[in-house]
Amino acid sequence: MLSSAGPASGCCSPRAPLKNCKKPVVQIPFKKSMEAIIAALITGFLGPALTLFVQKRLKNSELPSSTNERLDRLRGKWYGSFSQLLEGQEASFDVVIFLRNRGRAIEGEVSYENKKGDETSLVLFNGLFDGNVLKVEYRNKLSYVFQAGSVVVEMNARGDELNGKFVGYSPQQNKIISGEVHCSNQPSR
Repeated sequence: MLSSAGPASGCCSPRAPLKNCKKPVVQIPFKKSMEAIIAALITGFLGPALTLFVQKRLKNSELPSSTNERLDRLRGKWYGSFSQLLEGQEASFDVVIFLRNRGRAIEGEVSYENKKGDETSLVLFNGLFDGNVLKVEYRNKLSYVFQAGSVVVEMNARGDELNGKFVGYSPQQNKIISGEVHCSNQPSR
């Protein structure tokens, strides 16, 4: 049983006078104890978590990104064909494409021979590549010829083929056309 009678009987009780107590009781105000708990949480949990996050970011930044590797594969010369309906018949045209990039922005040039035997050159611009999919706009290199459209192609898993679709305006047919695009970064044999 505790009493406040003196040092021998419960001197460490908060009710006991401090002058009679051999072990003084230290009372921490509630606000100070909460600050100490918050500081311990920040130091104990947040510090290591932040360190781990930074270490993982630095470690991953040293590794090549698969998107960057695929973007590197996209750069260069591509060979293939595009097909469309021409006068009710499916027509196929051999095409050579040269792609270059500035960051993820893609631009380039396309050349093919039309059914009349004329060499046609297109400029590729406003291209974006996002891992597997390339979306790019095109227009005729000759400013006085209106030929323009869009192409969306998907890169295969090996990064050596592009397959997709195009839609645009054909000056030869005087109408909007669409078709398919198939390319490889290896010349056909």
